[in-house]
Amino acid sequence: MADPDEHLLTPSQRHLLDQQKRANPSPRPVDVQGSLSQAGRYRIDPAHASKALAKLQEALKEVRSIGEAARELQRLDPPYNDPYSKAAVKSIVQRASDEQGCHGKANKDLETTIQNMIENIKAMVREHQNTEDKNVGIGGNRS
Repeated sequence: MADPDEHLLTPSQRHLLDQQKRANPSPRPVDVQGSLSQAGRYRIDPAHASKALAKLQEALKEVRSIGEAARELQRLDPPYNDPYSKAAVKSIVQRASDEQGCHGKANKDLETTIQNMIENIKAMVREHQNTEDKNVGIGGNRS
């Protein structure tokens, strides 16, 4: 089934989409909720935690910016008072909303997931540092 918004893609985006369709002609639906619940199970080397945190903070900032753009779309007014403009704006507003299956909901879920990952990494770094401090306190060597 074709995506109803494919006509909005740039030529390079359309080319990439065509490549993905050729690579996987029969994609299986993705369990988004299941995928989101897996986010806290990754392991990160404490030595690289600051790099991971920086990248996640950058991603969170971008997701929040996209969320603001979606909220702006929800306040969109039709450019003309004709039924076609009204229907188009209604469709855009609905897709940008926080309803299940819409952009706003997916964006909020992604923001929550990234924020949880950030908090988990920070907790892991604190736990690692506390363990290192205890090891030093009992005569161990810092690695």
